[in-house]
Amino acid sequence: PFQLIYVGQITENKGVVCLIDALLQLNDPMIGCWIVGGSQHTLKLEEALKDRIDHSGSKTKIEFLGFKADPRPYYAAADWHFAPSIYEEPLGNIVQEAKQMKTPSVVSNNGGLPELIEHEKDGFILNDVNTKELTLTIKNLYKIETDWRSMGDAAKASLQPKFSHQA
Repeated sequence: PFQLIYVGQITENKGVVCLIDALLQLNDPMIGCWIVGGSQHTLKLEEALKDRIDHSGSKTKIEFLGFKADPRPYYAAADWHFAPSIYEEPLGNIVQEAKQMKTPSVVSNNGGLPELIEHEKDGFILNDVNTKELTLTIKNLYKIETDWRSMGDAAKASLQPKFSHQA
């Protein structure tokens, strides 16, 4: 299966709702997505999203795993990391954590996250965050499977010059 991962708070401004809607529309049993994160403050939205998934009839496998103190094993097991924030998200650790595990990221084109991605080399930067754009992006990624490993290697390699003491 083609395994995606989202790590972060379960809020609308993080783009997780658009991501789930895109996954449901794809309706593909060969695609899975782990949703890692959430808190007691996001339970209402999480429950609404789980209900939407349960009633969708979609064959795409979406799993809510809850908060994980160490998400690295999930990053390592995923093919792609998604961070489709709708708001101007500051530079966060999620892309760096994914890169450390050789997992390329797809990020929105706002805030600090695009600064960590070299488009089409170690990840992708979305033009816009909406269900249509995410659906198309996931379909396109699925088609370029031969590039996943090299993009993951490039993601890991890109950490050294940007975030080492040698820089």
